[in-house]
Amino acid sequence: MSTIWKPKSLFLRSEFIFWREHSELKDIGDAIVIRTPANPYWRWGHILVLKTAPRMEDVERWRSVYEKELKPYQYTPARILVWDEGKLDEAAREAFATDRMKFSSFDVITLNKLSAPQYVNSNIELRDLAGNDDEAWQHVTDTNIECFALEKEADTYREYAQNRIAHHRTLVIKGLGHWYAAYVKGEFAGSLGFFSGDDLCRFQEVAVRPQFRRQGVGAKLVYHASMHGCEEYPGLPQIIVASRTGDAIRLYHSLGFETHSESQALHERD
Repeated sequence: MSTIWKPKSLFLRSEFIFWREHSELKDIGDAIVIRTPANPYWRWGHILVLKTAPRMEDVERWRSVYEKELKPYQYTPARILVWDEGKLDEAAREAFATDRMKFSSFDVITLNKLSAPQYVNSNIELRDLAGNDDEAWQHVTDTNIECFALEKEADTYREYAQNRIAHHRTLVIKGLGHWYAAYVKGEFAGSLGFFSGDDLCRFQEVAVRPQFRRQGVGAKLVYHASMHGCEEYPGLPQIIVASRTGDAIRLYHSLGFETHSESQALHERD
């Protein structure tokens, strides 16, 4: 990132761990164009990262930049804007809404003080996956698809997931992170990634297969990864990006994670 401005937000700094490794970055002054030709289905691999929140008069400009710099590289065109500083005001939100851009926000949570899970399932075995374990990595991919693919995009999501997990696997092989898998009585139950870069650590793709949920699998995975992260990268922030509602964020809070900040984005409505 020698010629790219460095974002202040923990969320964007953690995203650059992956963009630096897998994407093309182009600095256009007040924004960075991110594109990932190796994974044309990765929506967050083809986005505009702005220095500050867009204004109502910016609608046409950012649509034009997207059309020129990003759309030709996507198999399923989708505009996404994210920014480093500031909040989107109501006038800008309304202006972008007329251009089919929907506002969204999500919580960036960080580890405060790690707490052990209240429930420990003795049937769960955890493994730190080796880069050459083809069978296990196929389970990781299949579980990601099972947990996150929408029926209407099943075919394209599979291609996205195969490329995305393959990219994560290369980072593990390079020594930039770990991928932890949970097995219940020998059956693959779930997994997550844990990566480091830019003086912070980031969780990725926390996924538990439906038949193994509410059995302590997610808690044990997150706790184990976080504990080893504290040992391997002492003092570095550990970051999870999550929806502010639902079971997942309640689980993270129970393990000692706290809400640090909010990140905002605009994305084209389906």
